[in-house]
Amino acid sequence: MAGGRKTKYHTHVEPKLLLIAAWARDGFTEEQTAIKLGLAYSTFRTYKDKYPALSAALKRGQEVADVMVENSLFKRAMGYQFEEVTKERIIDSGQVKRHGGQSELTDKEWQFAIRYFGGKCCYCNERLTEATKDHIVPLVKGGELTALNIIPCCRRCNSSKKAIDLEQWYKNQPFYKEHRLNKINDYVMLVKDTQANSVGDIGELTITKVVTKEVQPDVVAQIFWLKNRRPDRWRDRQDINHSGGLGVQIIDDIGGDLDDSDKD
Repeated sequence: MAGGRKTKYHTHVEPKLLLIAAWARDGFTEEQTAIKLGLAYSTFRTYKDKYPALSAALKRGQEVADVMVENSLFKRAMGYQFEEVTKERIIDSGQVKRHGGQSELTDKEWQFAIRYFGGKCCYCNERLTEATKDHIVPLVKGGELTALNIIPCCRRCNSSKKAIDLEQWYKNQPFYKEHRLNKINDYVMLVKDTQANSVGDIGELTITKVVTKEVQPDVVAQIFWLKNRRPDRWRDRQDINHSGGLGVQIIDDIGGDLDDSDKD
């Protein structure tokens, strides 16, 4: 086609050969593939006969699909094992013991909170020798035992704040800094966004149980496999040819101890 006019094969088909193979693998018919390419089915068939690359792409995709189905059918016929994985959020049992209720704070979330504030109290900025969990909204005022409501602080600040609202208490402290208050708010927004997107280092589930389960062999799948792989032995109906007459022999196995009256 050097110097000639490009056909739809070169503009619509050739750039999408990998995609065409994928469509074939996913079970698309040739008619459906033609529609997705914006071609008449007759034109598609012409290109298939004319261009080996298109024919090869279709064959490659169909062969992959066939192998995948065959493997799945064989697996179902023979039975198989799989692992059932249970993931759970590991709760902070200390919070439950101290405050009651069900905590949703994981150890990973708590460690992330400490790292976020640089291992320092989120209020006074002192190095944490013993990190304590402070509730942004006090529990007695409806606060929850979640990462959104728990931040790390020193024991002195925790004991001082008690059940007072965060800003009300913090702004009256001699060590109050607006940028640290902003950092607390930024942390809450980060946790909220992370949980909404289910990504990041916090809020992840932990594998707590793995159970191996077994799926028993499926008789229907076995029959389907054998009827197609061994039709000589597993056809639905077998014709039996015979020649000659059929003789019928009646055997009296009741016994010969009958008297004359019984024989009439």
